Amino acid sequence: MEIEITLDDEDLDCKEQVSDITEDEIESVNGFYSESYKKLMLLLKKNDAMRAFRFDKYSDAVSPVMHGYQFEISNWPVLISNDHLKEYQYFIKMLPSLYIKSLNAFGDKLNGIDFESFFALPQYYLDLYLRLNVQPDELYIRHDFVYSDKQMKLIESNVGSSLGGWQHDWLEPAFKSTLGPLEEQFGLRLIRKTVADAFFSFNTRLAKRVKPHRDEVNILFYYTDSTPEEQAMVEVVIEQMCEKIKPKDVSKVTTILFEDFNIFEFKSDGRMFYEGSEVDVMLVDDGLIPDQFSLRLYTSILSKNVIFFDGLLGSLIGNKAMSAVLHEERIASIFSPDEQEFISKYVPWTKIMTSGVVSWKGQSFKLSELLKDQKDAFVIKKTLSLQGADVFVGRSLTQSDWNDLVDEKVSTSEWVAQEFCAPDYIITTDSKGELKRFDAVWGIFDIGTQYGGACVRGQLIDGLNDKVINAAKGAVDFLVFEESE
Repeated sequence: MEIEITLDDEDLDCKEQVSDITEDEIESVNGFYSESYKKLMLLLKKNDAMRAFRFDKYSDAVSPVMHGYQFEISNWPVLISNDHLKEYQYFIKMLPSLYIKSLNAFGDKLNGIDFESFFALPQYYLDLYLRLNVQPDELYIRHDFVYSDKQMKLIESNVGSSLGGWQHDWLEPAFKSTLGPLEEQFGLRLIRKTVADAFFSFNTRLAKRVKPHRDEVNILFYYTDSTPEEQAMVEVVIEQMCEKIKPKDVSKVTTILFEDFNIFEFKSDGRMFYEGSEVDVMLVDDGLIPDQFSLRLYTSILSKNVIFFDGLLGSLIGNKAMSAVLHEERIASIFSPDEQEFISKYVPWTKIMTSGVVSWKGQSFKLSELLKDQKDAFVIKKTLSLQGADVFVGRSLTQSDWNDLVDEKVSTSEWVAQEFCAPDYIITTDSKGELKRFDAVWGIFDIGTQYGGACVRGQLIDGLNDKVINAAKGAVDFLVFEESE
């Protein structure tokens, strides 16, 4: 479905929506993200035909893979300027190296800082991590953040092959056709980083790095809860994508979808085979792997025979306690002045709940008393959790309930307290085509320290929003397009 979009005065005079959202507000709010995003929303305010447009995920331009997608998709994408892209790339270059430097400090036992008490994880997690000698350009991360008073503030870093975001790639052609008239009218080109292409290309490059002698790359993808027809469709889509992105020194990239851990074969040199095919990359959530298989898998990883993004890396670098590590006074000396400035600017103040006495804005407080006295300034999160679960925002709870929560969690390092950064909102249409305000959480993909695309989730501001913005809690998915220079 396409609609005609123009900037002619006669089109702008059609039925304007009755709304408390003014042009000045649109210019201030959406103009921060880009000039084109401001123009798009000004058009929507004045053009009832545009507001009536509904994105059709069942159209011929959308891959059948997305026809059963369960979450709501916004009718209009978010458009961001090149200046924001430059900041994202800087952010991605800096943050993973700080994570790795921090974990290495635990290995060095700097100032007696103890890994087990800080992360509530066994010591062997750290020992195994140090043996892996992980480098920033070997990581696949989605950094989630909010803009708060127009400043990026990190929420968490999610690590692993199961990160969301790929699904938007299969929607892009349909959105691109709708945006075509806008590009012409605005005099610019809108592009979108394709996350899946970048990720599978990254897989292939890493596999060639550890096994330069092989000219084929086999990527195993754990895929369940689907019909044979759905699985065959996904295999075709991924096969076409891998053929497009494979480098010149690789003759073939094969993605194998599997469900059975019992038919793998492990060689004495650490090589790993699935039904006769040598495994180069393994994509599977670590929580689904049988214990015995996990032991053999990590033997292959340590012998540099298999690339694996999940499991240990998710438990450590994807741990919300990492933000507390970056604010830990006992290791502050390992960071350069530029790194300390980065942490102060981008990473909200965070402490594990067992911290005891803490420094907050230049003063010392007992953590539990600080949290109770300044309820609205904080959020409490579990260090390992998904989809917005186990997140409690102080300003969304009564004082009594918040006090009880603090008393319950203050004795465990499986939880952290973090400064609450109120999310800035965006203005766009809701499912009924009416201009509304949405609190927004951003995700930027860090693929080997290179920007690999972005996504946005938005929650309608309706007075009931608990400020936990996640698709599993009803948030809307927004595609993100970028202004090309």
